[in-house]
Amino acid sequence: MKEISMEKYRCIVDLPYPKSKVHPRLSMHQRAAQFAPFAALTGHNVATSEAQRYLEEPLELADDAQEKLKRKLDYLASIASTHPRIIICYFEEDGRKAGGFYRECQARLAKLDAYRRVLILEQGITIAFDNLRALEVMD
Repeated sequence: MKEISMEKYRCIVDLPYPKSKVHPRLSMHQRAAQFAPFAALTGHNVATSEAQRYLEEPLELADDAQEKLKRKLDYLASIASTHPRIIICYFEEDGRKAGGFYRECQARLAKLDAYRRVLILEQGITIAFDNLRALEVMD
């Protein structure tokens, strides 16, 4: 290794550090930010995380399960005016890509709209009959 000779720099080593009258001194945080990683592909991280997000496909109910659910819906329609408390499992479709996920909730029924084939819960959630997977009437 070549040894550095201090002889060349002896005349400037002890000089005071120059301070700018125009530019204020940067804080340690601002100085460190100069060396932060550069994101050349803006939005790439969001796109890859969206692609990695797992969604389920809706399962088709067997004929006997569909019949059982239909009987429960008929019973619920007959007592809908009492606003019973229900427990339901339903499939919620994802708005951004194909698929979705199953949700289970316990709520009070606000309205059963047989014409539109939807349940409307007190929280304002609307669930299509076709997305229902399980239904239990509490009251």
